[in-house]
Amino acid sequence: GSRNWVGAALDVPFGQDPGRGMHYSTASTHLVSAMLTRVSGRSTLDLAQDWLGGIPGFAITSWQRDPQGIYLGGNEMAMSTRSLLAFGAAYAAGGQGVIPAPWIAESWQVRTRSIFSGEAYGYGWFIGETGGRAVRYGWGYGGQMIYVFPATGGQPAAAICARIWCVRPVSSRHSTSESPLAEHNVRYSVTAVLAPGCGFFVT
Repeated sequence: GSRNWVGAALDVPFGQDPGRGMHYSTASTHLVSAMLTRVSGRSTLDLAQDWLGGIPGFAITSWQRDPQGIYLGGNEMAMSTRSLLAFGAAYAAGGQGVIPAPWIAESWQVRTRSIFSGEAYGYGWFIGETGGRAVRYGWGYGGQMIYVFPATGGQPAAAICARIWCVRPVSSRHSTSESPLAEHNVRYSVTAVLAPGCGFFVT
């Protein structure tokens, strides 16, 4: 593979016309990391610690870099489930004075839709509905999920983190990523915050 990951990402042909269906690519978010690094003159890790350090309980313990030293924009950011939950809870609470509320609104605007699921997508968030309630969620590698439910109709805002992974596929005809969860022996690890100071952990 290429030793210049940013250059390799820029060399990949478009899979979809700009402004059309969203074909998710981690390379795209790595380009964002590279751009932030160049424009600010600071590493993405330094920026994240500066911009998000005011969120109680949030911390990045480690983060891998590409051969040029740019932190990976799309993955390999190590943090605990509770740290990820702290980020989601801050989003659910309107930013907690750390994340600008206008940015939250911008990131939750529908920009495109997945060519695979048809689900709406904003800036890093899938935008949908479950149980008659709006939900915004981030879908990470290996089934790592963060769900944010905005306050609505008298219901409080909520944030939920989940790790969903398959223990044993029932059938080898399907890959893990393509099979419904109902076809697998599945384990869940869930952390949730329903209101400030109120949380629970289930494994």
